[in-house]
Order: sequence, then C-alpha cells, then structure tokens
Amino acid sequence: MPKKTLIVLTVAALGSFGISFGLTFMLSSPPQPAPGGPQPGSDGQSLPEGLQVAPIAKISLDEKAIDELGRTMRRKILQYDHKLRQLQERDRRATITRELLAEQAKDLESLKNELGVQLQKLQAARQQLIETRTLVRHEEQDNLKRLAGTYEKMNSTKGSQILSEMVGNSQRTR
Repeated sequence: MPKKTLIVLTVAALGSFGISFGLTFMLSSPPQPAPGGPQPGSDGQSLPEGLQVAPIAKISLDEKAIDELGRTMRRKILQYDHKLRQLQERDRRATITRELLAEQAKDLESLKNELGVQLQKLQAARQQLIETRTLVRHEEQDNLKRLAGTYEKMNSTKGSQILSEMVGNSQRTR
C-alpha cells in the first residue's frame, strides 16, 4: 500500500476517533458533587478533591457510545478501504490507457512517415511521367514533320498508291 494512502487512512481514522471522543466528552455532563464535600468511594472512604464516581448507568452509556463509535469507525475504515481499492483500480486502468495511447501515437507517427516516403516516391514518378509524356509528344511532332516532308517529296501517283496499299493492309488485318 503506498505511503500516501496509508497516511490518509491513518489521519482519517484518527480524525474520526477524535471527533467521536470529543462529541462523547461534550455530550456527557459530569455528575454534580453532593453538597457537603467529597463523595465517598466504593469502599466508603472519601475520594480526594476533584475526583468523582460516576453512576453505573452513566458508565454503561459511555461504554455503549464507545462501542458504537468503534463500530462506526470500522464501517468507515471499510468504506475508505473500498474507495481506496476503487481509486487504485481506476489509476491502474488510466495507466494502461495512457500506455496504449502512447503506443498508438508511435504507430501513427511511423505510418505517417511511411506515407510521406510513399508520397514523395509517387510525386517523383508523376513528375517523371509528365516529363516522359512531354518528350514523347515532341518526338511524335518531329516524326510527323519528317513523315510529312517525306510524303511531300514523293511523286503524287506513287504516293497515292502507297497510301492506298497501307489503308488496304490495315483493313485486312483487323
């Protein structure tokens, strides 16, 4: 049991006992001395000044009150122990939750880093694709210009014959 809990329980028990003792002391009034001097003791002798003998009924009431206070203190101690166990369980659960959250935060951070790396790779591939498309487009334009130049230099009858054969061959292969 942690020191702090033990101290709190001890202070609570002592406080309850002190309050019970104080209430009992204040609520029980001392018996009034008989007029004419000191009261006799149980053996018939006189008691010194200031000492008094309480009636038997009064003693039994005080014992009953003390007994009741003892029972009350035991009940309170059991309640405090129960509350303490509940708080310890709650603290244990909170600790487990904090550990799980810390672990999940680490996992999320590693996933974030992995996604960042993948995103950079994807952006690099996209940039390379754009550059390749631009390069292919320029090469196609150059090829079309060369092909157009070749067709311009051809004889028109021979050129039309070649084109007719090309179109005819592509229709047959389909």
